[in-house]
Amino acid sequence: PMTDFSLRPTLTAVAAVALVAALAAGPAEAGKRDPAKIPPDVLQMEDVLAKAKRDRPGRVVEVDLDRRGKRYIYQVEVIDADGAEWELEYDARSGELVRSERDDD
Repeated sequence: PMTDFSLRPTLTAVAAVALVAALAAGPAEAGKRDPAKIPPDVLQMEDVLAKAKRDRPGRVVEVDLDRRGKRYIYQVEVIDADGAEWELEYDARSGELVRSERDDD
């Protein structure tokens, strides 16, 4: 039974690839998601993953960084020990958990 997830190098690498892929969106998204334009005060992905580990233990399946206006939001999808999928949203500057929602599909 899964009680917690660890930030194994392979998991971190998978999450990093997902983040890079999300940031490397097509030309229509280039201005919105250009990694060179991400402000330096945006938290590192590893810091947000550590917060997600404390807030919702489970297996991270996806990480995305979105820009909404001037605000950056990390979206972290986690599958908990019961197999439920959760979407957590964090303010990318403060690290504050701004939304936690269970996906009831």
